Amino acid sequence: ANPRHDFQTLLPDTYLVAETPVPPLWDLTNIVCQGATDSIVTIGLDDVFTPGDTGITIDLAPGEDIVCTFENTQLVPDITILKEASPNSYGAVGDVINYTFTVTNSGTAPLTNVTVTDPLPNLGAIDCGGGTNVIAALIPGQAGSCSATYSIVQADLDAGSLSNTATAAGTAPDNSTVSATSTATVSSNQVPNIQITKVPSQSSYAAAGEDITYTLTVSNPGNVTLSGVTVTDPLPNLGPIDCGGGSNLIGEMVPGAPSVICTALYTTTQGDVDTGSISNTATAAGTAPDQSPVSATADATIISTAVASIAITKTPSPTTFAAAGIPITYTLVVTNNGGVTLSNVTVTDPLPGLSAVDCGGGSNVIATMLPQQVVNCTATLTTTQDQVDAGDIDNSATASGTAPDQSAVNAIASATVRSTAGPAVSIGKAASPTTFAAAGEL
Repeated sequence: ANPRHDFQTLLPDTYLVAETPVPPLWDLTNIVCQGATDSIVTIGLDDVFTPGDTGITIDLAPGEDIVCTFENTQLVPDITILKEASPNSYGAVGDVINYTFTVTNSGTAPLTNVTVTDPLPNLGAIDCGGGTNVIAALIPGQAGSCSATYSIVQADLDAGSLSNTATAAGTAPDNSTVSATSTATVSSNQVPNIQITKVPSQSSYAAAGEDITYTLTVSNPGNVTLSGVTVTDPLPNLGPIDCGGGSNLIGEMVPGAPSVICTALYTTTQGDVDTGSISNTATAAGTAPDQSPVSATADATIISTAVASIAITKTPSPTTFAAAGIPITYTLVVTNNGGVTLSNVTVTDPLPGLSAVDCGGGSNVIATMLPQQVVNCTATLTTTQDQVDAGDIDNSATASGTAPDQSAVNAIASATVRSTAGPAVSIGKAASPTTFAAAGEL
C-alpha cells in the first residue's frame, strides 16, 4: 500500500490524524511534523512522542501545508528455549532428573500463549506456573521458567544416556507461530556386572563312580541388562549344564532379577581318586548394552578321602618237608586293598635258595595295581640238608608300592614250613670167621 496520504483543500480547522490500527508486526516509534508556522500541532497528549501514541491533533492555520511522518519499525518475533537437567548423570532405576526450561522472548514482538512441550515418555507434567505448561504472554526480552521431573527406568540405564528435545512455541501479533527447541542429554553411569557361585552336592568322595551334582547360581548385581549370558565349565566328562530347558544359555538377565540356577552332573573316575581332589572353575559370561564383555568365575574343590593300602599273603606247598631235595612252591597273593592306584609294586623274599619271585613275565614287579586288584606271584625252594638239620623254614615276604602322592605302602606276610625229620642212630656187628672149633681161635 502507498504509505503517503495527501489531504488537500482543507479549510482551517482542528484535525486529528492517526495511524490506527498499527499494522501487525509494526511498531509506531515516532511522529515528526514539518511546515507548521501558525498552525498548532500536538503529538499525543503533548508535543513529545511517547510510545503508545497513535496520532496528532492539528489546528490548521490558513494557507499552511504541514507534512507529518509516522515512523514505524518492523517487529521480528523470535523465541528461544534452554533445557537443563540436574543431575547430569544417573546410575539406578528410580533416580529423579529435574528438568528446567527457560523460555525467552528473544525477538522484538510480544508473544502470547507460549507453550512448552516435551515428548519424553513418562515425563512429569511441565509446570510453567499454576500447574500449566502455558505462559500467557512474554514481552520482548522477558523470560519464563518451567520445570518437570523424570524418573529413570531400566531402558535408560541400558541406553547409556537419556537425550530428548523440548519445544517452546508462541503466537506473534500477526497470529503466526514462532518456535524453538532445546536438547538436554544426561549420561548413564553404567556398571555391568555378573556373579556366579559353584557348589558341589558333597565335599568329598572316596571312590570312582560317585555322582556329584554341581549347582551354579548366576546373578546380575550390576545396573544394566546383560544379554547372551552363558555358563561354561571345562571339567572333562562333566554332564551338560542345564540352566533351564536343558541349555547352558540363560540369555537376558535384568538387574535385580532372581538368580538363575544351573546344574551339572559329574561322575568321579579312578583318576580323580588318584589325583586326590577335583578342582575346577565355572564361568558365567554375557554382553553389556555397550557390547563390552562381562564375566565372572567360581571355583570348587572336592577332596578324595581314599587311602592307599596293600596286603600280601604267603602260602607254601607242601607245608612240611622231611628231607633235602623236597621242592616247595610259595604262592604270594598281593592285593591292592586301598582306594587309589598303586605303581611299581614289588614283591621280595630274602629266603636263601628261593628262586626269583615271578609276578608275571618273570618279574617280581607289578607295574600298576588298581584298587581291589589281586595278583598271584610264585617262587620255589628246594630244601637242603642244612634246612633239614635246621628244622622249620620260617621267613617273610614283602610287597611294597607307590601311591599317587608318591608315598610308600608295604605289607609283610610270613609262612612256616614244618620239618618232620627226626634224629635216629643204628649199629651193625659182624664176626669172622663165623664159626670156631677150639679154644684159642681168633
